[in-house]
Amino acid sequence: MSALDDGAATPVWTAGFAPVKVEEAEATLTARWREIVASSSGTPTARALTLNLVTFVDRPTASGEVSKVLNEIAETHSVRAVTIIEDATVQEDAPQAFMRPDSVDAFSEEVFVRVNPRAAQSAASVVLALLAADLPVYLWWRADSPFGRPLFRQLAPLVKKIVVDSMRFGDTTAALDTLRRLTEHRAGHVAVADLNWKRIKPWRREIAACFDDPTVLELLREFDKCRIEFAVDPGHADAQHKTARAALIAGWLANCMPRLRGRVRLEPVPADGVRAGRIFAVLFQSTKSRATLSLMRQEEPRGIAAETRDARGQVVRTRFFPESTQSEAQLLHRSIDDPARDPMFEAALAEE
Repeated sequence: MSALDDGAATPVWTAGFAPVKVEEAEATLTARWREIVASSSGTPTARALTLNLVTFVDRPTASGEVSKVLNEIAETHSVRAVTIIEDATVQEDAPQAFMRPDSVDAFSEEVFVRVNPRAAQSAASVVLALLAADLPVYLWWRADSPFGRPLFRQLAPLVKKIVVDSMRFGDTTAALDTLRRLTEHRAGHVAVADLNWKRIKPWRREIAACFDDPTVLELLREFDKCRIEFAVDPGHADAQHKTARAALIAGWLANCMPRLRGRVRLEPVPADGVRAGRIFAVLFQSTKSRATLSLMRQEEPRGIAAETRDARGQVVRTRFFPESTQSEAQLLHRSIDDPARDPMFEAALAEE
């Protein structure tokens, strides 16, 4: 494999990184790990990597963001992290590898690979050479839809799990179509995780928590319709579209409560200064009575306020769930923590 040519200008994003020949990367990582063991006090640290995490980004400037996330992941996962960065200024036959001087610690090893977008086969060969042997390979595709990308076709046969974020696909109905295609990829033999699905976990958790209350559960048979409100830009309030987040909640509800199939309405709410797609409310209603269960996002204090009214319209339960924020690193952590397919996620997709 080709390495960074001597005397080549180092791109700005690699400031603080050191170039390394691809064929020497494994030996360099091993030597650095031995230095850590030699300098450590007490019991020597075992080099026990658990998986390969291959990350694809389509913007060189995203390298710093990715490195920060990987550093957080390394606190709980022992990984060989190989990040692929597409850069049209790189020669097609000369992929470049970089390491930070401190890219090896007791828990992780990190290598960045800079490749030309037109050199998918060469890039895949570099990745293959950098993978830790006999360990599962996870692919974090931190970009738009992978379909139509030659590099994805090259990498997909290597991986056990694919992690994406449907917000990066546009967070729309088209994003759901991409998610379905991914779950069907390789005849369903590869697990798929969506950070957007993880992002709405607080809503799913709080809805389930409400129905854990016997009084609320007793009203379940009353609820035969539901409305999910989500933010849209005021300038596009009339657009007939739905977001992936709202649609995934709708699919999950329809799967858990079959009587709601075809009876969950997604309603856009114009909102300034709020990212489009953000969930504002989930409202369960009855056509037979005045029973309702409403979960509403509120700002002060920040969280989700839930209120249940019985068949007569009388308030019988109120609850408040403090806001549960999730960083990209936390979402990724939850996505790679379980190598298996997520049947609930796939069922929600199938409902839409």
